[in-house]
Amino acid sequence: MSLTPSSHGPTSHGPTSHGPTSHGPTRPLTWMVPEALLAEIEPEARPLVRSAFLQRLQIAAAEREQPPGERRCGLSPIRAQYLERFDAQPTAPEQVARAGLRGLLRWTLWRVVDTLEAGVLQPAGETSQSVLLWQCAQLGRVYKAMKDRMGLSLALIILHGELRLLRHRGSAVGEQLLFA
Repeated sequence: MSLTPSSHGPTSHGPTSHGPTSHGPTRPLTWMVPEALLAEIEPEARPLVRSAFLQRLQIAAAEREQPPGERRCGLSPIRAQYLERFDAQPTAPEQVARAGLRGLLRWTLWRVVDTLEAGVLQPAGETSQSVLLWQCAQLGRVYKAMKDRMGLSLALIILHGELRLLRHRGSAVGEQLLFA
């Protein structure tokens, strides 16, 4: 299943909306962040996550109009090395020490955003919705583990901070500081 809207179920896009590769009028991207995607994220965190996801989708849509060499979205070499290091780490939050949860949250969050952006940037929305759903469920599990171990306030503060760091996606200097 791809992230492109289908006629098999309700979508949240309006009559001026277009699939990921159309070049028609600007469309709302809310169809790419359906409620089902956020269902396993704790209720208090959903608005923050949804807002950050929609912001990244808007940036990716603007980037799609740029020549491929000028796009800032996508996987940079610095981030690729960081993600590879974390790929070898346990991803089950219950296997991660309390101190490592923030790193796991960042790794999971940036993976989800990579997949969301790919849904906009790749032809015909080739990103698998099942992968995106799994990644968002994983994000929900990591956040819940943080909340259970650190308390609601601290977990929300950390999540908010990590979501704000998404502003530095594509910045060589920002990513060097975050992932070196």
